[in-house]
Amino acid sequence: MNDAFGVATAAVSILAPLAPYLAKAGEQVAKDIGSDVWTGAKKLVETIRDKFKGQREAESTLENFIQNPERHRAALTDILREQLEADPSFATEVRRLVDSPPLQEVIIRAGGLGLDITQRQTVGPAGEQRVEIGKDAAGIGIRQEIT
Repeated sequence: MNDAFGVATAAVSILAPLAPYLAKAGEQVAKDIGSDVWTGAKKLVETIRDKFKGQREAESTLENFIQNPERHRAALTDILREQLEADPSFATEVRRLVDSPPLQEVIIRAGGLGLDITQRQTVGPAGEQRVEIGKDAAGIGIRQEIT
């Protein structure tokens, strides 16, 4: 996906169904939609927000999109396309975030216990799933699936 319009369209398409969650924050959101999805969407929107900082129309379009994605989808796509065309390094970063496969991790720190944990990826390019268990820690019932 090399063209700015394609990257902008893909980025907005990724964020649109997650917009209700982007308006919220916290661990519960990550649990509701999956931590890998939440982390990726959050990074994508933060990257866009940082780029739009100080540009009133772009900032308000992004915030309006988060509140009502279908109504503001075209406007955000257009502004994002313009920004991607104007800044090749920004375009590279957004393209990387749009194209990157998800990473799911379970990290059980020293002395910790992880019980009945499931990592499941059902969309996007095949990602990576990792389990890291620290010294004197245990993981019981950890399942990983990529379908």
